[in-house]
Amino acid sequence: IQELSCVARDTKLGAEEITADIPNVGEAALSKLDESGIVYIGAEVTAGDILVGKVTPKGETQLTPEEKLLRAIFGEKAADVKDSSLRVPSGTKGTVIDVQVFTRDGLEKDDRALAIEKAQLDAYRKDLKEEYKIFEEAARERVIRLLKGQESNGGGSTKRGDKLVEDVLSGLELVDLLEIQPADEAIAERLTQIQVFLKEKSAEIDEKFAEKKRKLATGDELTTGVLKVVKVYLAVKRRIQPGDKMAGRHGNKGVVSNILPVEDMPHDANGVPVDIVLNTLGVPSRM
Repeated sequence: IQELSCVARDTKLGAEEITADIPNVGEAALSKLDESGIVYIGAEVTAGDILVGKVTPKGETQLTPEEKLLRAIFGEKAADVKDSSLRVPSGTKGTVIDVQVFTRDGLEKDDRALAIEKAQLDAYRKDLKEEYKIFEEAARERVIRLLKGQESNGGGSTKRGDKLVEDVLSGLELVDLLEIQPADEAIAERLTQIQVFLKEKSAEIDEKFAEKKRKLATGDELTTGVLKVVKVYLAVKRRIQPGDKMAGRHGNKGVVSNILPVEDMPHDANGVPVDIVLNTLGVPSRM
């Protein structure tokens, strides 16, 4: 995975801007960018493709006749900024797997930053819901075990004097189970404790979500002069070559010394070639 960064700074001539409105760049080159000028996740990119569109203000210079014509047609925008976009380095080809946008605290976030923030919040909310669901399931099983074989004092869908059996209890939701009032006071007290525990967990999860939302809404602490940082992560496939290090999951590692055609590899009596040959010097030192 390769990480590429684009930094928008506040320069003497004005602030750099991350945008899809780049002068003298065709529509084809901008096809993989969204409205904010940032590449889509999942886009297949090759060397020279624009990942993040960025324009930098440039000083007033003597205009050529062509530039005068451009300024007359397109207005000031085409003349006072230059293209300083983040592009895919030469010899690199891959797929965009993630994008992160960091905005200085106090600056308005663009649409892409807000979309990433919303996606992170949704994923976090889903995780918290699943966490609470685990607590609910555990509580439901505990309540059924406590009520099984007890006599009811009413409450929920039961009547006073009803014998509580597992088949009936298993078909009820947790809310209905907690409404049942057992005759045994000790069991009733345990049910109250479970209710209190679930309320506390629910409040704790709501607090966690509010804290996460507050952290995401707050801008990022960036170095002086930096307005925005966009990080693009590329998944790059590489062909294995001599000098590459390979490792297994058991601490076994080594460097590739030679790659041969399959017909040159050692083979068994049936002519089946081996996939890999290990250096024998690695064996004596390992008992």
